[in-house]
Amino acid sequence: MDSRTTENSSKETTLDSTSSTVPVVNYKRRIEARDSLIRGVNAVNDAVAPTIGPDGRDALLGAFEWPYSVATNDGASIAEKVKCEDPYENMGANLMKEAIGRANKESGDGSTTTCILTAAVLKEGSKYADITTVDFKKELNAVLPTVLKGIDKQTRKVEPEDLWKVATTSAQDGEMGKLIGEIYNKIGKEGVISWEPSPREGTEYEIKDGVELKGVGFAHQTFINANAQGTVSDPRKGDRIIVNNPHILMSAEKISNASQLEPYVRGLAQQGVREMVLFCDEIDPIALAEIELTGLGMDKFGNPRQAFRIIVLKAPTLWKDWIYEDFAYMTGATVFGIGQQAQFKGGASLAWLGTCDKLIARRGGTDVIGTRDMQDYIKTLEEASFDHQEFTKRVEWLNSKAAVVHMGARSEVELTYRRLKFDDAKNAARMALKGGIVIGGGYALANVASSLGDSFGAKILKEALVAPFNQIEANSHEKMAAEDELDERGIYDPADVVKNAVKAAVSVAGTVLNCSTLLPWQHDGKAYN
Repeated sequence: MDSRTTENSSKETTLDSTSSTVPVVNYKRRIEARDSLIRGVNAVNDAVAPTIGPDGRDALLGAFEWPYSVATNDGASIAEKVKCEDPYENMGANLMKEAIGRANKESGDGSTTTCILTAAVLKEGSKYADITTVDFKKELNAVLPTVLKGIDKQTRKVEPEDLWKVATTSAQDGEMGKLIGEIYNKIGKEGVISWEPSPREGTEYEIKDGVELKGVGFAHQTFINANAQGTVSDPRKGDRIIVNNPHILMSAEKISNASQLEPYVRGLAQQGVREMVLFCDEIDPIALAEIELTGLGMDKFGNPRQAFRIIVLKAPTLWKDWIYEDFAYMTGATVFGIGQQAQFKGGASLAWLGTCDKLIARRGGTDVIGTRDMQDYIKTLEEASFDHQEFTKRVEWLNSKAAVVHMGARSEVELTYRRLKFDDAKNAARMALKGGIVIGGGYALANVASSLGDSFGAKILKEALVAPFNQIEANSHEKMAAEDELDERGIYDPADVVKNAVKAAVSVAGTVLNCSTLLPWQHDGKAYN
């Protein structure tokens, strides 16, 4: 056995008991470690890549709940199902999911492009891994600004009449694309779109007053798992809490102890209220834990008690007072802490609680649908003296609308398929409104690749950036149409989705290429991941 084989074979070691409570007994190094990671990444890519483009194919995913099987071409949903038996390879698969998750968090779309780019960067970078000690992450990050600027140069503002084309490119469904374009042209770029299942086949929508609270999300995963009016587990987008006609309480002061809420909760429970949504910008971790136990029907010592579910939604710490005031007016809630309007210790009154038609809370944003009409309130603000820029921002936010799409299908499988496409198309249109569009089909990235220099990182990305274009062409089994032809047909991608895909791929691929040792979590001598 030569020295290289000896160096790269699996090693055994035992950590001192004082260094870790989890025994680590096996690890892989260098070529063997990197190859295992890349095999895991490629396992995900092999499942996802065939779905890209208008001629991409669907995957059928098994599910624990009805309808037990889901057909989709959504990259994130497919990637989530991939698991490698080998724990080292599974580390690579999980890193790929991290790249996809990062892009999805920023864009809500572009998961398949992210997957293909990540695999391509790794493939090209691994060619140099054995002959250089270069810092891959540093080299790739040095070229990244050039790539992003290259995309920016190709970006143009999306016109209202072209918005539906962006949604159609994402959904690969002209009817759905036109519906989303029509809705956004009515509600504006700050508007909110949500969907509900309909007993009737087909799709229709209604427009209501409503806003998106950016950066406001549920404070802990426990609030998802507790019994709610409606919770939706969506591994692609993250879990959501859905509450119809919620009871809303707002606090602009820190919740340092759950006992602050005790008199109020007790009074509300006596009036028949069993669930409340609490908006706050600061809450002590111990207080949060006590609130979680209260929702599960236990006191802080774990003893049984009558459950009163409090869903805590945490606002950004730098939320301005006017956001509290505006949101309080929208819902009719009393804000505790601003101007000392009321104190928690003052008892309980249903009049202090706000409400709306529906509240949808995610990790990093909350949609509030069916709020009060704000026109009289806006007139009051116009008569007051405000900074012009701040006033304009407030009015734009207060005037935003919410569209509720009622979607039906012949079967649960078809409904799930349409919903996943609808979510991607909706997010693509939103990102296009925000950051403009580029020609689709992978052309934007291929154009940038041709203009990169000869640095180490540029050589890797020059080959990797053409991978989405090549994959789309391979899936269609014919040569890609010319760029100007795609422009004429209205095949567009949101520029920010493309940029976020590149950033996520470079981040994860650079990390993998720099790794020389793999140590999966282990227990009793068995590796897990």
